[in-house]
Amino acid sequence: MSFSRKQDVDAVFAAMGKALCVIEFTPDGLVLDANDNFLRAVDYEQVEIKDRHHSMFMNDAIWTGADYASFWHMLLLGERMEARRSPYLAKDGRMVWFHGSYTPVFDRHGRVCKVVKVAADVTAEHLRDLEAEILTGGIDPSRLGAPVPIIPVMAAAAGITMVA
Repeated sequence: MSFSRKQDVDAVFAAMGKALCVIEFTPDGLVLDANDNFLRAVDYEQVEIKDRHHSMFMNDAIWTGADYASFWHMLLLGERMEARRSPYLAKDGRMVWFHGSYTPVFDRHGRVCKVVKVAADVTAEHLRDLEAEILTGGIDPSRLGAPVPIIPVMAAAAGITMVA
């Protein structure tokens, strides 16, 4: 079976959208669209985030800083921004961790017309890594300022009995 170039691009994008979290923004950070994977991860409905600013997903310490304004400025200039593990605030206030990149999309005149973030939800991996550091003494949990869930297998390996 052969595809036209457009059909091939559409098929690849659809396949990526099934496996990854995708959210699209205007060049100044307003949400245009998000796929079901992203919406499930942050527990929002499309209507709750459409036309809202990206900062709704950030804690105050992040979006009020100079680095945040610089981040959006660089995207507007057409620079791709790779984020290792970046935290997003879910609707219920919990942190969701994504690994992905923000990529500017250009119109036919070479101007940035939108920004697309394509990412994997790595929250479980992040929590496992954090818990491992706590269990091995690499992090003092009292410095985190919030309770950290302990994965039962790791707790058992460290000789900790979990109480339900």
